Amino acid sequence: MEKKELRELSLLLADIVRDDDIVRHISALRNYHFETYTHCLRVCLYSIRLGYMNDVGEIRSLGRGALLHDVGKLDVPLQILDKKGSLSDVERKIMDNHPRFGFQRLQGPNYDRERKIAVGHHEHKKGAYPRTDSGRVLMPTALALEKRNYDLLDFVFTQIVAVADIYDALASRRSYKPPLKKDDIEKILSDQFTGDTVYVGQMLSLIK
Repeated sequence: MEKKELRELSLLLADIVRDDDIVRHISALRNYHFETYTHCLRVCLYSIRLGYMNDVGEIRSLGRGALLHDVGKLDVPLQILDKKGSLSDVERKIMDNHPRFGFQRLQGPNYDRERKIAVGHHEHKKGAYPRTDSGRVLMPTALALEKRNYDLLDFVFTQIVAVADIYDALASRRSYKPPLKKDDIEKILSDQFTGDTVYVGQMLSLIK
């Protein structure tokens, strides 16, 4: 990372965490489930760097949404989050609703893009949830955007956070798995991510 990018990233993160509501949400997540909290921090960093690479607008909203993308896990019982084996059907249904829980937590006009990231960050992969009609859509129609109450930037942001989220889940140790090697991550990420494959290449390029 170049010094200029590092400085911009540091200033942006400092600006994001000045927001008392952001601090309240992320502090609650840190106190509830530290693994999810650190995951959110990494996904935020990856997403902001991808945002800079793609020269997106409103990058502060992207960073906020990435930081809060898993805030809905505050409503998932710890015995599910920390389970070492496979989830039961009931447990899986609860887990798969964490994007909706996050959407419900992020109410108010200050969270318009952030709540869309929260509810949509698992919709650009195979086996998408909680809404399952995303498919491999690289450029949505105006009707599709209207149906979701999205604009094009919302669509781009959810893809960026989605690819960062999948990458970090694969690269990190979880209660149910060890971290994967880069070659395996590249194979799985390329196969599972259903958004613009440009983001896959960019995500992998960030990791030496």
